[in-house]
Amino acid sequence: MSMKFNCLIEVDIRAKAMGDDGTEDKTLADGCMEFVEDRVCYERLSRCSMSGPYGSVAFDYIIFQEGFEATIELDLLEVPEGGFNMQMCGYTTAQKNYYTFIDKNCDCDSFVSSTGRFPQYFVAAGHMDDYFLVGFVEGKSPLIFKPTIHGSEEKEYSFENGALLSVKVSWSTACYYGQCLKKTTCQTTRWLGRL
Repeated sequence: MSMKFNCLIEVDIRAKAMGDDGTEDKTLADGCMEFVEDRVCYERLSRCSMSGPYGSVAFDYIIFQEGFEATIELDLLEVPEGGFNMQMCGYTTAQKNYYTFIDKNCDCDSFVSSTGRFPQYFVAAGHMDDYFLVGFVEGKSPLIFKPTIHGSEEKEYSFENGALLSVKVSWSTACYYGQCLKKTTCQTTRWLGRL
């Protein structure tokens, strides 16, 4: 989201009740976070937490000046017989932001059994002057992408086991009226929420 002026973010996160017995959803967090433009720290990972009667929620976030958002989509072009487990991360070179997209601790299934589009896509953020890298845990060089104001770029990655993957990164900015082209103080706030 963009933040030209002060920003108030309202949060209402609930644990869904199972069954039809009239049990209500449990509220984990219900509150607000305020960001005042001249009082925020840029390009630094920060944490905000909210506690409720049924638990706590922690938000990890970074506020970027002249930032970009990268949406990563995967398309499996070739998969070895029997499938394989895939692990994927992303990171930026200058700001040293690290993203764990697919590993044993994430919600998505890391086992790939057939060709086709991966059922989930992934989102990351960074600074416009930085590079964004997508890597796979097997020791080979990562794919390198340079952010742009808009558009997308697609590259292929060959696994050592014979699998072939197409990685598409689409860029977007939260800039208004094309002002990022003039290097103004456009801000992009990217939330990395985690329960």
